[in-house]
Amino acid sequence: MEQDVNAEVFSRMNALRRGLHLHSVLYYHYHQPLISDAAFDERTAELLKIQAEHPTLAVRGYAPQVFKGWNGNTGMHFPKTDYIIGLAAAILLIAKQRGES
Repeated sequence: MEQDVNAEVFSRMNALRRGLHLHSVLYYHYHQPLISDAAFDERTAELLKIQAEHPTLAVRGYAPQVFKGWNGNTGMHFPKTDYIIGLAAAILLIAKQRGES
């Protein structure tokens, strides 16, 4: 049972990390946020809680070195890899086509 819970928590932690990384690139690189600051802060709080409650999971998964010691204050320092910049550009294009940006 605990293994299933940890798998679920691990999956959620990784989804939050990826999403926060992506939204930071949208905000700081493209200057086109698709979520509000409040939504970013809510997701940040959830991630920080998960990482504090599950330190053995926090050192694994998506970009653990980026999120290690991160206090949620800003995502400006997150790496801007070609992959994440390309993904953000594709999401902005889709949002534009849907009239969401």
